[in-house]
Amino acid sequence: MREEGCDVEEIQAKIHKFALDLNDRAVQLLEANKHSLALHVLAKLEDLLIKFNYKRLTQVLILTYSSLASVHRELKNFDAALNYLRKTTSLCEVCEEVEDAVATYLNVCALFSQLGKHKRALDYAIKAAFTCQEKFSRDNLSAKELTLLATAFYNMGIEEEFLNNTSAAIELSLIHISEPTRPLYISYAVFC
Repeated sequence: MREEGCDVEEIQAKIHKFALDLNDRAVQLLEANKHSLALHVLAKLEDLLIKFNYKRLTQVLILTYSSLASVHRELKNFDAALNYLRKTTSLCEVCEEVEDAVATYLNVCALFSQLGKHKRALDYAIKAAFTCQEKFSRDNLSAKELTLLATAFYNMGIEEEFLNNTSAAIELSLIHISEPTRPLYISYAVFC
């Protein structure tokens, strides 16, 4: 598609790449403990992505919201972190970005666990596991899907342990590594 001498798709591709690069830079800043600078870059990127509202950038906006949640979580600004995770979840559900939605549910689970709200954390771990089981092909799981499903079961077990549901925690520790994502001949259990 061309408009007035410029290729719109090419411009969108350049904006997309620029946005991904900014997200990467913000993550590097976060890893270098330059939280305020990372927050500034991500906030500007959020503004830019909202202004260039088109479908291809939705994935980058999801990533940006997740990164903003991470920065706020690092800064112990849990309300802001939760707000960005809610925005991420809403976008994922509208756009049917299943892997991102599951990862976000797991991040919400981790946030609630960090706050000592283990029942709410368990609810999000369960939501992640059910979403995996509903949306992913049981016969042909990718490595990322397998990791998300295993992490969901693992987090369920951890939260059950925090809630003093020892038998449920033990059952979940067996499920997360043996059922139904692995062939029976490589199933095993690990107790920590």
